[in-house]
Amino acid sequence: MLKTITISLQDGESSKDFEIKQMGAYSMERWARRAGILIVGTGILKDFDIDNIRSSADVVPIVAKIIVNSNGFSALANVDREEFDRLHDELLQCCYIVKGKTKMQLTPIAIEGNIEDYRTIFKLVWEALKLNLNFSITESASASESPKTPNDGHKLRISAR
Repeated sequence: MLKTITISLQDGESSKDFEIKQMGAYSMERWARRAGILIVGTGILKDFDIDNIRSSADVVPIVAKIIVNSNGFSALANVDREEFDRLHDELLQCCYIVKGKTKMQLTPIAIEGNIEDYRTIFKLVWEALKLNLNFSITESASASESPKTPNDGHKLRISAR
């Protein structure tokens, strides 16, 4: 069964509720394969033992951990931006703004009319990535490493269904 989470984020002056739905198996495998190819093309894994990677789905959480824990964002300069945007938008398609009993998928038009703070979009995409990969930076980082993500004041409440 596909997972759905509900989160509340502070967006500008108000708190807003969002629902994030997990992609189907085929869509996620295709997304992970394309993301894996994109990431491998950056060279970020050049010093990594690739024998530990069993599938393209393994690449994304490994790279996310490397980026967060080593400030490896410079490797992302080599990314095909059009493909990156397509992958980003596919994660965003998992997100819905919830107003009462109404849910609206976050398309570019819906975002412009409903989201005030660009950081809300980043947070939604990150939560969609974690949900779809069953991945958490805090779970993957060792006890001696702490994620280097800024505390940007966004409040988050998550409930799984």
